Amino acid sequence: MPVVTGTGGQTKYNRAIQGVTKTHWHDAALVRETPPLQFLTHIPLLITAKGHGVRQRVVTDKYGFPKQYRGRFKLSHGFKTGDIVRADIPKGKYAGRYDGLRIAVRTKPTFALYPKNGGKQFDAHCKYLTTIHKADGFAFSYLGGDSSDA
Repeated sequence: MPVVTGTGGQTKYNRAIQGVTKTHWHDAALVRETPPLQFLTHIPLLITAKGHGVRQRVVTDKYGFPKQYRGRFKLSHGFKTGDIVRADIPKGKYAGRYDGLRIAVRTKPTFALYPKNGGKQFDAHCKYLTTIHKADGFAFSYLGGDSSDA
């Protein structure tokens, strides 16, 4: 693609004509004399590295003595920490349907669920969970939208 330059005034004018908000990626797309007509069909995908967990098998106290041993396997009941799930909880305090929750796996069949909007963590039994996306070490979200972590 050719390199195009423009002025701040031209970019602001293009942004006003297109009716878009002032964001970095909008300005980068509109910094030219004639803005592309279809640039809004391409929404940037934000990728955040979340990692694959830790290899540490022994938790030590402040003196270095072992106080807890971690399990050897990361899978439990077909789920893995970091999976994105849909929860259909039929009854109780957190009854309802939740989409796009990141989970933390435990050895018991009740897993910790973390809402997308940073709400309070809660627990749900694995029989109420359906996998949407298997953990691959990354979280995906769209710029300007809510994160799907999918």
